Amino acid sequence: MAARSKISLIFHLGILSLLTLDWTGRLGTLAQRSTRTRDLTARFEIVEESPGQSYVGNVAIGAGLDKVYNATVRKTLEFGFIPQPGHDTEFFRIESDTGILRTSRPIDRDTKCPGRPDCHINIAVAIMKPVEFFQLISVTVSLLDVNDNSPAFSPNEYGIRFSESDPVGTGRSLPIALDRDSPRFGVRDYTMVTEVAEFRLEKNTNPGSGLTDLKLVLVEPLDRELVDTYMVIVEAVDGGTPPKTGSLLIDVAVEDDNDHTPQFQNDSYAISVREDFPVNTTFFTVHAVDPDAGDNGKVAYTFDPLTASLYGSQFRIERYTGAISLKKTLDYETANAFHLQVAAADMAPNSRSTLAQIELGVIDVNDNYPEITISTLTDSEVASVRENLPERQFVGYVSVFDSDVGENGDVLCDLSHQSFDMVPISKNQYKIVTTESLDREAVGSHILKVLCYDMGDPSLSTSRDLTVEVADDNDHSPVFHPSQYAESIRENNMVDAYILRLNATDSDTGRNAQLEYRIVEPIVSKYVYVQRQSGVIRAARVLDFEQIQMIEFTVSVADRGEPPRSASAFVAITILDTNDEAPRFSYPHYSFSVLENQDPDVIVGQVTAFDLDSAPYNVLEYSISPRYHDDQGSFDIDTISGEILAMAPLDREQRSVYYLTAFASDVDNPSLISSASVTVYVNDENDNFPMITFPQENNRTFEVSADAPIGYNVTRIVVEDADIGDNARISYSILSGDDGGIFAVDPDVGVVSVTQDLSAIGYAEFWIRIIVQDHGTPVKADTVDVLLIVDSSLPYYPASGRGQGIVRNGNLTIIIVVSAVSGFIIVILIIAIALLKMLDRRRFHGKEYNCRNEEQKILNDLNIKAVEANGNLQLQERGTAFGSGKDTGRMTSGRGKNSLDRNKQVSE
Repeated sequence: MAARSKISLIFHLGILSLLTLDWTGRLGTLAQRSTRTRDLTARFEIVEESPGQSYVGNVAIGAGLDKVYNATVRKTLEFGFIPQPGHDTEFFRIESDTGILRTSRPIDRDTKCPGRPDCHINIAVAIMKPVEFFQLISVTVSLLDVNDNSPAFSPNEYGIRFSESDPVGTGRSLPIALDRDSPRFGVRDYTMVTEVAEFRLEKNTNPGSGLTDLKLVLVEPLDRELVDTYMVIVEAVDGGTPPKTGSLLIDVAVEDDNDHTPQFQNDSYAISVREDFPVNTTFFTVHAVDPDAGDNGKVAYTFDPLTASLYGSQFRIERYTGAISLKKTLDYETANAFHLQVAAADMAPNSRSTLAQIELGVIDVNDNYPEITISTLTDSEVASVRENLPERQFVGYVSVFDSDVGENGDVLCDLSHQSFDMVPISKNQYKIVTTESLDREAVGSHILKVLCYDMGDPSLSTSRDLTVEVADDNDHSPVFHPSQYAESIRENNMVDAYILRLNATDSDTGRNAQLEYRIVEPIVSKYVYVQRQSGVIRAARVLDFEQIQMIEFTVSVADRGEPPRSASAFVAITILDTNDEAPRFSYPHYSFSVLENQDPDVIVGQVTAFDLDSAPYNVLEYSISPRYHDDQGSFDIDTISGEILAMAPLDREQRSVYYLTAFASDVDNPSLISSASVTVYVNDENDNFPMITFPQENNRTFEVSADAPIGYNVTRIVVEDADIGDNARISYSILSGDDGGIFAVDPDVGVVSVTQDLSAIGYAEFWIRIIVQDHGTPVKADTVDVLLIVDSSLPYYPASGRGQGIVRNGNLTIIIVVSAVSGFIIVILIIAIALLKMLDRRRFHGKEYNCRNEEQKILNDLNIKAVEANGNLQLQERGTAFGSGKDTGRMTSGRGKNSLDRNKQVSE
């Protein structure tokens, strides 16, 4: 039984808990809903002239949203300004995600609220997103004054007059100082800085208006004959810490007496004027009486300096009648009350004046139409609602403002449309919502008319239209027409050259049908690009067939819906070749060598060129041209293979190097051509015999004194060889006739010298055969027979040094004649050589060419070495000067002759 009771108790407690939770949730929901419908306010303070971006406050926290919504919901809220008449949002900016309010620029309180004790700026902030949390927050920012203005008199110099008959206690009104700060920092006191015994400063403040009547009061009688002018400085002090000051210079003139002051009928007046009272029409007249006569009794009316400064642009007072009228229309909504101070002064030289206060109230009339503000919470004035969404979707926010008061400012609004409704949020604030699901295909847009009217008599009304666009659902994908594209473009195109246009369509509208094209493969973008909006494919660079022949890629097109839909197409672009590549030689310069005396058509070398173009632009033809006209016909080239041929045997001794230019051209019309320089070196062949130029047959006898010492140079064998290198390198040796070894020849230079003591010889003749031979292959040689006579009767002159022996069979006359002829011939040769060089320079365009040096360079480069041909020595054929004899080189009393055969090859 006890167990059953416990179970029953637990069951009932569970039911009670569930009911409690259910009601708690419902109450929470109701509380949240009620919170969303009540007005939210936030108040902040900021010091005036704070720099831009200064922190004002957090609207979300100031409005208590942290107590209404949990942290998750608060993170989704976005805040923004709602423009409303009379609200100054230009001074602030709001961070949409946090609700933090900051200044957008410094705010001058004294410009915004001059002279007012309090200064408030009202702005409307709303929860903009999500729209289901939309709510208006009224924010009031109080500007705290700082003492940034000094009191200022206008004008800062003022002239007054006293009569010498004025009794002590007579006063003259002075202008008061104006301080644009709030009353807290406004003018607090006036002091007379200048110590003048005749005057004191008197201050009287009206308790009602707060205005101060400032007077300079006479405290001692004046004597114009003693002092006719006083300079007094009055200083105004404000309520700041430290205080700021402003000064007024008063020029006091002493004149004869004017002993009555004008008197107003009343010291103060209270009047009311309708705000629609016409301008330039008198609405009130003040009147003052002065019992004096003449100018001393004529009264002139003016506004005191403070009233003129504050309200001189609004009111006018006639100087001589006191009639007050409007300069411009009153506006109750801007200012509903004015405090005017009128001065009445007589026209005597020592003028007397008095003041009267006018309290003017403005009567409101129903002269303002309701002002409707419609916000879509976007930058657009056109509202947008997506089709197919359920009812009660947020469309826009409506606020209405009427600056009139009372019933004139009470406004009601209405909206008549079967698909939309206007729901009140708070006084003069509504939101427009849908009453059904919208269908874009049925009606694409709706025009709503919002009508608002006040409760005045007669009632004033205003209407505003709101266009609502039904947004499309992105339910269609783009389609290419066709899905594959093929096009070609010729190389060397212009950058941005048109290639083709892609065509894609989308059945949706708006952003859902706005298409953008892009190339899928990024690497392709350096060759071509697609214009995102038009789908035109253009060249991104100058295309080169030699680098790329085909570009294949995929183009994607996507609409701008959420989420976007896309399609793709395959594109193939063929690059067409043009003849834009000139042939190129493998080398800019070719050097070939060929042996002289070769048969015609011998191949000297081969040049090669290539062309980067494709067929038929890469088929090449070769040609060749000598650099100098005289070489025409010496060489030819195979037009297909580029092989260079020597057309005739070449003689190195006549020409050792040839300069040619090879050309390669393609077969297009016009063709492109390039060139390379070709140098052909002619290699030497040992085809020239050494030529002994001295001694000859008519001067080959030489006499030597028996007193000549060992080493005495008898003569020198002079040889020429037209070849070069080893083929022209000569060796000298005695072939026969000097069995005793009396003489020797230098193997390198050919000098014949004495090698033994000759003092024992009385007279002797030696026929010596000297052989000269080159180092070529085969070796070529020449011989010469010389007669050397040793004679003890000949004197030896040591002073002559190791000179040559005496030439026999001639006399001094013959030697002189021969020398003269030789000298003449040498001069003729030098002139001829000079002329030839001048001709060569002109022929070779000023380029010098040394045949011997060039030949030597070629031989050195090719490292040609002379070798003997089959071990044989070739002798040049010569005529024999004398017969053979066996006594050559012996000591005899006569002159023997040796006959040598020199027309044969002599073994080394």
